[in-house]
Amino acid sequence: MPAGKLAIWKQERDIWLKHHPEPWDDNTQRRYHRRFTDQLEKWLDQGAGSCLLKEEKNRQFLEQTLMHDHATESTITHGSLCPTMCIYYSNPSSPCPNSSNPGKVFLLEK
Repeated sequence: MPAGKLAIWKQERDIWLKHHPEPWDDNTQRRYHRRFTDQLEKWLDQGAGSCLLKEEKNRQFLEQTLMHDHATESTITHGSLCPTMCIYYSNPSSPCPNSSNPGKVFLLEK
């Protein structure tokens, strides 16, 4: 992400957060995500991120990390690999009482 673009985004978000302290109602939360989360994701989709997974060594590291507990603590059922993130779903070998999310998301940063 270009530093100038990210700095402006952070500055605008900080100002917005000062004027909209949490907790938020549903409408405020939707407005926040439309204005800030969606914009950041749009820039990443357009290739503004560093795309760490384009490099073979980074893909190998991610694969080793994901497969570390495969078949012992969980079984990876399916996933998706993009230049800026990896999403995968797994079935834990034993139930996790404190977790309601079956998937994990890795956001990669340098």
